[in-house]
Amino acid sequence: MRENDAKWFSDNHDHIIVFAKTKEIWSPNLLPRTPKMDERYKNPDDDPRGPWRSGGLDVKTYSAEYDYTIRTPLGKKVVPPKGTCWRVSKEGFQELIKDNRIWFGEKGDNVPRIKRFLSEVKAGVDTYLNLVP
Repeated sequence: MRENDAKWFSDNHDHIIVFAKTKEIWSPNLLPRTPKMDERYKNPDDDPRGPWRSGGLDVKTYSAEYDYTIRTPLGKKVVPPKGTCWRVSKEGFQELIKDNRIWFGEKGDNVPRIKRFLSEVKAGVDTYLNLVP
């Protein structure tokens, strides 16, 4: 459980330092994806690319250029949460729209989210155990 009153770090943080003698030949070992992980991906809009999950479109690293108003398909105006901005420029957002990678919810009036397709994710989950090739 996260401790909001911790002086330095909350007790739930683990840190692993990873190094390699030759970084060009090192690659992470992946744990196999489980069926439970893949079940999180759905296809509510019948996208031909298959199942996907939506992810937030806002980021904490603020840039004024990426702070703009988005209009949903139903005309609702949406801005990023205070102190954040969108992760893509206006032009990049329009490209994502053209590529059907933005989800506004089933009714088309929710805060925009980016679609992450199961077919495009790694075949496994990063693990830094067993680092020796």
